[in-house]
Parts: sequence; C-alpha cells; structure tokens
Amino acid sequence: MDKKQARKEMIAKRLSLDEETLCCYNENILNKIEDNIHFKEAKTVAVYVSARNEVDTKKLMTKYFGKKKIVVPRIEGDMQFYEIRSFDDLKPGYFGIEEPVGNQQVSPDDIDVMIIPMLMFDKNKNRIGYGKGFYDRYLATYKGYKLGIGYSFQQVEDTFPHQYDIRMDEIITNETIL
Repeated sequence: MDKKQARKEMIAKRLSLDEETLCCYNENILNKIEDNIHFKEAKTVAVYVSARNEVDTKKLMTKYFGKKKIVVPRIEGDMQFYEIRSFDDLKPGYFGIEEPVGNQQVSPDDIDVMIIPMLMFDKNKNRIGYGKGFYDRYLATYKGYKLGIGYSFQQVEDTFPHQYDIRMDEIITNETIL
C-alpha cells in the first residue's frame, strides 16, 4: 500500500461527504462515545479539534465543558496537551488547526481517555494518521485508554503497521465498535 496516495484518496473521500451525511455519521459516533464506559468514567479527556470533515469533536467538547477536564493538542516540536474551558481558548496553529493558547499543560499520566483521529484503520485496531507521527510518539508513553474515532468507510483491509505504530484500545465509527 502506498500510504501517501491512500491518505490523499481518503482525505478526498472525507471532504466529498455532504452536510446531511456528516451530521448523521457524527451523531451516531457521538452517541457511541457517550455510551462508552471509559468515557463515562473519565475525569480528563484528551480530544483533537476537528477540521476538514474529520469526525466532529466540537459538539462533544461543548457538551462536556465544565463537566470533564477537556485537553487538546498543541504542536511544539512534538505534541503536548493543554486544558481548554471554551473555544475562546483556541487559535489557529500547526497546519491551521486550532490549538490551545493557555499554559496549563497536562501530563499524559493525568489523561484518562484520549480520543484520536484516524485517516484509516483496520480490524486489528491499527490506525493511519496524517503521517507526521505526532500521535504515535505521544502514545508510546501514554498509559490511558486510546479511543480512535472515524467513519466506517475509512476501514481498510490492512494498514501494514510498522514498529512505531500504536494500536487503539477501541475504535468507534458511525456503524461499528471494534
């Protein structure tokens, strides 16, 4: 598999989704996340800020601001997580993706559940991201629960993981839970 070409094709497929389909898919995924026992019990949740038709995390964050400690990534050479209390705590950062402006860095040991974006995944819970390795490097020392989220069409037969790829504990899509 040429991962670079596969990434381009999957991004194009994701960007071609219409608003109604996205809304339906996202609602299904959000409901499954909220039903997840690890999410329910978590006090601190790490979550990416969605962009470019990724699974929408903003509704989840909005609903849980003030109920759970929400932390999001910022790229500072590598990826670190910072607490946010509202979307006012964000500004455009790496690749134009919104990042936290505050200085309340959170240790990986304090994150109960990490909700992780995926471009592709396989039945063995391996994921392919954007190819920069930020999540894999962070997850190499992270001991909490790794919850990948994506759309069912992003599942591929095999991601051909390499030694540095980190498997998810669970994957939630609009159709299934792996």
